[in-house]
Amino acid sequence: MAELREISGSAVPLPHQQKWGRAGAQATLLGLVLTQVDRRPKVTGEVIDLIRGHYGDRVFKTEIPINVRLSEAPSFGRTIFGHDPSSSGADAYRRLAAEVLQKCRRDGKK
Repeated sequence: MAELREISGSAVPLPHQQKWGRAGAQATLLGLVLTQVDRRPKVTGEVIDLIRGHYGDRVFKTEIPINVRLSEAPSFGRTIFGHDPSSSGADAYRRLAAEVLQKCRRDGKK
């Protein structure tokens, strides 16, 4: 199952404040995003619960679902907002963007 493989591949423990440096710049991990989520199999919910339990509030609440329109958009050279802005995938990315902005404002990041 591709969804489980992707999710379980993300389950490698990260240090609490993992930072990366490149060319003198530093970036702090803002959060983890669960993508290609298919809630139909029971195991998906169990794996997501494990990830959320392990990483806590570092995992964004918004989940990006498996969505045909999301997978089609790149083949048309478009973002989901240009391809099908009313799709559930576009809606999920809008919710994620709002959540990212809220977290940045709360944490004082620009």
